[in-house]
Amino acid sequence: MIQNIQVDDKGNFMMIHMDQSDIIQTYLNTQEYNPILNISSPMGNKYHLLSEPEPLQGDDTNTFQSMVGTLNYIAGTTRYDISYPVARLAQFAANPTVGSIKAARKVLSYLAATQDFKISGIMLPKQDSLEYYSDSDHAGDMPITTYSHTGTVIMLNKVPIHWRSKKQPKTSRSSAEAEIYALSDTLADARLNNWRLIDIGVKVDPIISICVDNNQAKVFADNTCVNSKLRTAFSLKHEWVKELRDAGKVKVIQIPAAINISDFLTKVQPGYKVTLYNKMINPYKIKPKDN
Repeated sequence: MIQNIQVDDKGNFMMIHMDQSDIIQTYLNTQEYNPILNISSPMGNKYHLLSEPEPLQGDDTNTFQSMVGTLNYIAGTTRYDISYPVARLAQFAANPTVGSIKAARKVLSYLAATQDFKISGIMLPKQDSLEYYSDSDHAGDMPITTYSHTGTVIMLNKVPIHWRSKKQPKTSRSSAEAEIYALSDTLADARLNNWRLIDIGVKVDPIISICVDNNQAKVFADNTCVNSKLRTAFSLKHEWVKELRDAGKVKVIQIPAAINISDFLTKVQPGYKVTLYNKMINPYKIKPKDN
């Protein structure tokens, strides 16, 4: 990516960043929670949500619902790193439990411990470049339901500009089927994103190249295996399937799971992986100037 950076006569380049640190701190000041020192993951185990199933009573219910609403706003604006935990918490909005509000307060502690979080990028690259990543966690909603979970990340010049962490609407019978539903959602997001970029004058490649880590999803999209078991999973008359398999509009690229950054949005991640994915999704860091 270095060759895609414009520099001035002195060899310097300009960086920009966006964050919500002031808004987050203002919100945290209104909440009751016990900060956790050196916390590196917003949700260490999704089963903590189920650990104390006693229903919340009275004002605690409203408190939880308000927390989820605020966290959802923060996750959708800049903090992609809490998108999956917030998606899980939102499933308890109608009937919150003691375990769910404890999990929500852990997310608050994580936000308090990561006040230096910024989305950073280089201004005026020589050429705009887009990357699209898609992933799913098969039956990732277990044990609440049998549904899988979709993760999508779109990068513009190595800067995340769109992300999705969402439960799929139906049960998938295999990991490949779940990956294809996720791929379809990513393609829809990519097209909408590209139309918006075109409207503001950004040059966009007409072929959308989506990175996945599932070979069956690639085979299905490429239509290279007529006997694939996945042919029985979807009606080929569905318009979204036709669009997904239109080689003139979309290209599916298989990459190693270790570098599929959308995996970050499909499951709970331990602290070291949260750090790793944050470095991959947001690689540019603003270093303070030497005095």
